[in-house]
Amino acid sequence: MGISRRHTLAALSGATATTLVATTPAAFAATTGASGRPGTRIVGAGLRGPSIDLMTPQGNVRAIARLQGNLDMTSDRYTWYDGIVSAVIPGRQVFNLFGFRGMAASRLVPLETEPGYRLLNREFGAYYDLATREVLDTWRNPLLEETVKVVHLTNDPVNHTIREWVSPPPVDRAAAAMKLEKKPLQYNWRVQDDRLLMSRVVHLFYPNALDPKVWVRESSGPMVQASEYTSWNCSLDDMQNETLQTVDAVGNWTRVTPWLPWMLMGAAPGHCLYECFISKVTRYEQVPEDIRRVAEARFPLFLKSPEKFVEGSGSSLENYAKANKPAPPRTP
Repeated sequence: MGISRRHTLAALSGATATTLVATTPAAFAATTGASGRPGTRIVGAGLRGPSIDLMTPQGNVRAIARLQGNLDMTSDRYTWYDGIVSAVIPGRQVFNLFGFRGMAASRLVPLETEPGYRLLNREFGAYYDLATREVLDTWRNPLLEETVKVVHLTNDPVNHTIREWVSPPPVDRAAAAMKLEKKPLQYNWRVQDDRLLMSRVVHLFYPNALDPKVWVRESSGPMVQASEYTSWNCSLDDMQNETLQTVDAVGNWTRVTPWLPWMLMGAAPGHCLYECFISKVTRYEQVPEDIRRVAEARFPLFLKSPEKFVEGSGSSLENYAKANKPAPPRTP
């Protein structure tokens, strides 16, 4: 989601998760076996089973695949998000700028060379007026007292590989090429009563696709420094129900990121803070109506996942550089 997001939003992609292991009690008493329906009680459901061992790379692959997609390999999963983008400036109170809502469509295909899956994904995010909830085409930047053209988030594709070891975050090609220590895949899971919780933190630092010498008003500098914090909350019984091909979840996504290029803030001190609630759902009809309406009217391509997997995923900054030209100097 931005933003190079790889939110990410649209969201669990990347698996550069913290490796803190929960030590909560495993047992949640249940009375029936799996029936293939969400909400079925599973005897002894916990971090270690009975269906998936979430303390192993193999268990993490299957769990994340069911959260991200559908193991039937034919159906799309949808992630929707809605929240607020705020301005954080040294020495000033944080204040809200605009809203942000959108959706990602995802589908799984088998990984050919090893156990795992390829995730085919595309996502959009629309910025909107917080008072009217109407999508913005232009926006009056209160920090500049200047009206700017709004460029919405359209990341296509945002593909990723889910395997038994940590993959590079699918930010831009430069970041994906960075050498990362090969680590077993292990997310931070916890059990709270009948709920399964997961958190993930990713800190990003990669070359900016917008050269500040060329994109003087758009670029925050030669390097992009950003962080994403994602949490998910799903049914423990659903995750341990071996007959379910997919598991719905709700959660939260936070991103700390430089000023958006279309804000024309350049290297001014400060940054944007995204705070969104998010949900993964099985059916398109579960996506809130206002987000579906925006998708159908403005972003119809993003109603479906990509047709095929493509290596590498360009960042939103790369997309911006391809689709736009540097803004002229500001008139005094």
